[in-house]
Amino acid sequence: MATKHASFKVAPLDSAIITVIVERAVLEGICQRINSLNLNMDVTAAHANGCPLDLAKLAVADIEDFYHDLFGISTHMNRITGELKNCFVPRSARHDA
Repeated sequence: MATKHASFKVAPLDSAIITVIVERAVLEGICQRINSLNLNMDVTAAHANGCPLDLAKLAVADIEDFYHDLFGISTHMNRITGELKNCFVPRSARHDA
């Protein structure tokens, strides 16, 4: 059986919002603990591989929710499949998906 590999295919608008999220993370100091490129890839992978995010909501989330989601995504990301493990669900996860 072949291993499923992570997809990084997202809409151009989604990619732009993810860039805004990562730029905010840099400003908030999150990227002192998480590499900004890895964070961009993790958020993109989560969004593209089974956990669609409300990216606009995440971009403006209060600091607690922002930290929760970004550290949680980074911590619980399966970097082979792009899926979140350990039943982690970001607070900004879309519930209509």
